[in-house]
Amino acid sequence: MAKKMRLHFLQIAIFLLGLTFALLFLFNFNQKINAAENEILLDPAEKSLRMGDEFKVDILISTREKLLGADVKIIFDPTVIEVLGIEDGKAFKLTPLKVSKDGSISIVGLAESKNKFSGKAVFATLKLKAKDAGDTKLKIAFSKGSTTDSNLTKEKATDVLTKVGEGHYIIGTAAQRTGAGIKKSTWQIILIIIIILFIGALIFLYFRWRKYQKETEDIFVPSVPLDRPPPSG
Repeated sequence: MAKKMRLHFLQIAIFLLGLTFALLFLFNFNQKINAAENEILLDPAEKSLRMGDEFKVDILISTREKLLGADVKIIFDPTVIEVLGIEDGKAFKLTPLKVSKDGSISIVGLAESKNKFSGKAVFATLKLKAKDAGDTKLKIAFSKGSTTDSNLTKEKATDVLTKVGEGHYIIGTAAQRTGAGIKKSTWQIILIIIIILFIGALIFLYFRWRKYQKETEDIFVPSVPLDRPPPSG
């Protein structure tokens, strides 16, 4: 009888231990799913293009939360990619801000009062042009806890964004990309030389001025006019 009781308790302990591990696994799995679903992605994330090609990139939002709005900031190289336009997506009814300037794209979307967004949809579509050859990226600016970059916002101004993607685009042939890289490097070298020459000219003028000041201090200026003899003692 005692042996059967111990066996019964052992079976219960094994069952409870297995149930605990199963619950922990499901909890961690659910946390990962929730974290992965509050994200901003680019589609296509990779693309090979020819110089002069025009192409589109969708900005996708995926979330389980009920969002009041979203703002996306994207950094790009304006010497390689040109922004031709920004089209509204279907995630939000209102898009009060769509601007591209100096290698930065800023887009703000807002939900109507009762129509909060949840799910997966296109936030906006970028109309782009491959301006020059290069290996370039579109980077979604995001730092966890920051409110000055990309955000997915729900009630009480809470940012729930947890993950962002980026776009990687190869433009032109290998020879064209090499030539573009050399051209950029040449301009950078020329700029550095100009800065060095400017600093050198400033240093030269400074030492010339110091020399002139010293020569001026060494000139003897008599206190008695030279056309009058000094008074006799």
